[in-house]
Amino acid sequence: MPLLTRIAAGAALLLIAAVAALYLAQRRLLYFPAVSALAESRRLARAAGLEPWLDGDGRFIGWQARLPSVAPVARVVVLHGNAGSALDRTYLRDVLQGPRRLWEEAGAFHNTLRFDPADPLWTEVWAFLRGAG
Repeated sequence: MPLLTRIAAGAALLLIAAVAALYLAQRRLLYFPAVSALAESRRLARAAGLEPWLDGDGRFIGWQARLPSVAPVARVVVLHGNAGSALDRTYLRDVLQGPRRLWEEAGAFHNTLRFDPADPLWTEVWAFLRGAG
């Protein structure tokens, strides 16, 4: 049997063995999310700005985020599989509500600024913008 054929047969056997090992161990490769008490989850949700989402019978079915300052334009349901919960996905809420939220925060920040041409900060900013800084 030529050397190349032996190498190919050996590689094929190793591949078959690896696939068989993965097949037999697949249950152990699943991710099992952490389970926490509803009271603890409610505390974490409140801290993250989420509210319980209840069905028509008042049973808990998930978490929801609201943007209280304006009426919603659309609704998004995030299906995250078994890898955590909405408590781990608040970054999605921040992105999806982001443009309006950022605009509101920028407006609130702008209202706190006062332009004083004599202020050294504004002098430095103006010099930088002109390219002199």
